Amino acid sequence: MIGERLKRIEDPALLRGNAVFVDDIHLVGMLHAAFVRSPHPHALIKGINTTAAKSYSGVIEVYTLQDFRPYIEKERLPLQFPSQAFRADVTPWLLANEEVSHVGEAVAMVIAESRYIAEDAIALVDVDYELLTSVSGSSAAMADGAPRVHRDHENVLCSFEQSYGDTKAAFENASYVFKESFVQHRGAAHPIEGRGAVAR
Repeated sequence: MIGERLKRIEDPALLRGNAVFVDDIHLVGMLHAAFVRSPHPHALIKGINTTAAKSYSGVIEVYTLQDFRPYIEKERLPLQFPSQAFRADVTPWLLANEEVSHVGEAVAMVIAESRYIAEDAIALVDVDYELLTSVSGSSAAMADGAPRVHRDHENVLCSFEQSYGDTKAAFENASYVFKESFVQHRGAAHPIEGRGAVAR
């Protein structure tokens, strides 16, 4: 099979509109989760009041990182490609831990009987933020005196140089040498639907 074209088997369902996505799965008694997310690029979390959300009809529970701590071994999500070159642990927290470092960072999770109830209830979670100075963009974050993205470590996670062959000779002997800077977006995979899961 190496070097041969493989016949696609997923196309008929996609072309006929019969493909099954996470939103198409409905189980008896299934609950739904929605996340309270930071509206600020950088802030300290001074307090989280979940009382109103917990009392909202149809809400099963509201969780913060503090609520999960008795039941989990690690509070951070695992890094897909760990490296010894990293100067600090910047893997994401399960939920924000006293600080948010980007807009949209998950602060709390609402579990409810329906997706709509969960989405309504997240608006009832009251988060007290203390705003901190923020920085946008990698180049700006590397500048001298730039605000820290995370308060407990510097912005430069690691630095290294990489080259192949005799690059010095290649430049010296080249007929033309051009210098340009490129900005590459951080997107890696862009599926039709975002990552999701249904658990029994």
